[in-house]
Amino acid sequence: MMGFQLLRRHPLPVTFFLLALLILGTRWHTRLEPLDRDISAYAVIGREMLNGRPLYSDLWDHKPPGIHLIFAGATVASSPGTPAVLLVNLVCSIAALAGFMVAGRRLAGTAGTIISGGLWVLIGGDLGLHANQPNVELPLNACVAWALATSLGPADDKRASPQVSGGITGFALLLKPVVGPSLGLLALVELVQHWGSQGAAEALGRTGRWLLGAATPIAAVLGWAILRAGVAPVWEALVVFNAGYGKGSLLLNMRELVHIGDHLPTSSLVWLGLLLVAAIPGLVSMTPVDRAKIIAVFAGSVVAVTAPGRFYPHYYQLLLPALVLAAATGMARGWNKGLILRLATTGVLATLAIGQLASYRLSPDEWSRRKHGEVFIEERRLAEILGPHLQPGDSLFVLDALPGLYLQTGANPASGVVYDSPLRESSPIREEITLRVLAELESHPPKIVVVRQRGGNPAVIRWIRLNYRHMGGLSPLDMPQIWILRWSPRAIPGIR
Repeated sequence: MMGFQLLRRHPLPVTFFLLALLILGTRWHTRLEPLDRDISAYAVIGREMLNGRPLYSDLWDHKPPGIHLIFAGATVASSPGTPAVLLVNLVCSIAALAGFMVAGRRLAGTAGTIISGGLWVLIGGDLGLHANQPNVELPLNACVAWALATSLGPADDKRASPQVSGGITGFALLLKPVVGPSLGLLALVELVQHWGSQGAAEALGRTGRWLLGAATPIAAVLGWAILRAGVAPVWEALVVFNAGYGKGSLLLNMRELVHIGDHLPTSSLVWLGLLLVAAIPGLVSMTPVDRAKIIAVFAGSVVAVTAPGRFYPHYYQLLLPALVLAAATGMARGWNKGLILRLATTGVLATLAIGQLASYRLSPDEWSRRKHGEVFIEERRLAEILGPHLQPGDSLFVLDALPGLYLQTGANPASGVVYDSPLRESSPIREEITLRVLAELESHPPKIVVVRQRGGNPAVIRWIRLNYRHMGGLSPLDMPQIWILRWSPRAIPGIR
């Protein structure tokens, strides 16, 4: 009884607390799920940054520094590996929840606040979207939610300054530049809005303050990275490599959305379809300016999903902010328009809740298996084989896209290139990165090398064959090879 009274008196704080508690419970359930390669790479790089290794000139990645700084901070606040990843997951998920609820309140009052939060918590952990783990799309969605929260609603409402909303955009760009179209189009709509209501001078002044807010974190963080690494390594990783990362033209890639069923499981398509159906009346009921902002963010998100031409399931998470807020608005309006619409809204929410929460009957390993197959489960098994034979201070080199081996064994990466994408034939910086890796291996030969032939890198493989002896094929992974230094006093027990 007391709980119901508290909910009636303070519905929004109580709802936020309960939804945050649900996030904690669901993320805790899957905390031991094997990490995918991107998250493992962020966690390894964040850990090694704390050991004094500079980003880009040593620790290589083609993502901007924002995500690595987040994981480094979480490692300081907790400990390497699972605790740091869980902390990133919880903090970013709850920050996004707060942003969605504030934006939902601006669009549709108390009902919009509660429904926005509920929709985010449910769809924001979807199995088919790979959304229960903190890939870079999670903090990106938190940024987009807060950018919308500072923009939506009547223009005379008290809201964050342009410098703050610009700062949110700047930080988002430090996570992944694909967010640029979404937040750039949102800023453009705001410019037109203020131009019409307050005149050109005021609108341009606000835009200038917004640009200053966006430029400040970008200049500070990229300046730090360049001072640590130098201009050339930063340019090669963030510009040269990424220029060759995408596939196909934007127009052809957008046409590929017709085949979205090839990229996502049926369950995720159903949930996204439900959101889209509810979003249509939500958009109709909005003011023209708010409608333009939501559509701008959605259009930019479509560009963000399709531009790389790779269509990984976690990319589709970027569609969620606009869909969730528009759908929540539609449901909130329907809730207040009679019994039939209230029942329909309740049915949609109940269906989504039952479908999403049913996934948590699966074990963490089954979550990984349904998303990626056996690869990361087998990676963990290989780490369990290697771990006892790597003493503190020993180094490891993995010529493959399995950075989780560094994280799970606790070994030092012998090379800062912790996955092999820049070493492959398709890499535009292959020659430079090959020379760097060979120099690192020569100066600090690792105790153990793991190779999985996926095209490989002939120069690196040749060096391994000259300096290491093959320890046989006992490994759970698909065609891996385990090598140990020729001058090592003994082989690894259990590996022939």
